[in-house]
Amino acid sequence: MLVASFALGGCVGTTRQLKSATSMGTSTNGAPVTGATGTTAGAGDTAGSGTEGANSNPSSGSSSTSNSSSNTPAVQAAVLSASSLSVNFGSITIGSSTSQLISLTNTGNENLKISAVSVSGTGYTVSGGSNVTLTPSQSVTVSVNFEPSAAGVASGRLTVASNASNSNVQVAVSGTGVTTNAAVHSVDLSWTPAASAVGYSVYRSQLSGGPFAKLNTAADTKDTYTDSGLSSGTYYYVVTSIGNNSIESVYSNEAQVVVP
Repeated sequence: MLVASFALGGCVGTTRQLKSATSMGTSTNGAPVTGATGTTAGAGDTAGSGTEGANSNPSSGSSSTSNSSSNTPAVQAAVLSASSLSVNFGSITIGSSTSQLISLTNTGNENLKISAVSVSGTGYTVSGGSNVTLTPSQSVTVSVNFEPSAAGVASGRLTVASNASNSNVQVAVSGTGVTTNAAVHSVDLSWTPAASAVGYSVYRSQLSGGPFAKLNTAADTKDTYTDSGLSSGTYYYVVTSIGNNSIESVYSNEAQVVVP
């Protein structure tokens, strides 16, 4: 039995220590693996002065006030945004394949040229998006395909090169290859709730330090999560909390789980 722990902190204030978590392998419908927890500024008044004339034909003067304002010109730049910064394909039978779509959008105010879209990692391919010019607010969709050739978790990275101010956008990809008769395991995660948190996101990687792929598509309000469909191997988990201002915290410390 292995025990791991991790602490959660960030946008919602206090850092929390996650409950201890244990892991063990189970068969396809076996017992779950106990989780890894892993100025006011002052204002002044100005008084003006007046003049009086005593002649029968007084001379009158005119004054003019000039108000000028300077507007800072908007910075002209192309900015590339991806619809997701992590993609999890789940468990895919060896020899089968599945695809997920990622939308790339020019959120800047100048034309954006995508020169190349590529993906690393065993079993991953990508199509679409290369040699495309996006006007402001325009999008293009790329398709990432995962076709595992061996059992186990496969991690990779989608890379988009462009002339944007953020010229190298990356998306973490993760999936698990399984055989039809392979034992499937699960890991139960639990942590101590963070103050003022309205939800949590759970991330997994097969490499210590990431890249991590998000497991839950929407923030989970519970302080537990079950990661199922796993084959034997070593997994690393981190958790983030979401505050009521919708800001996500930094990663918790990393919890390692070995599934036999």
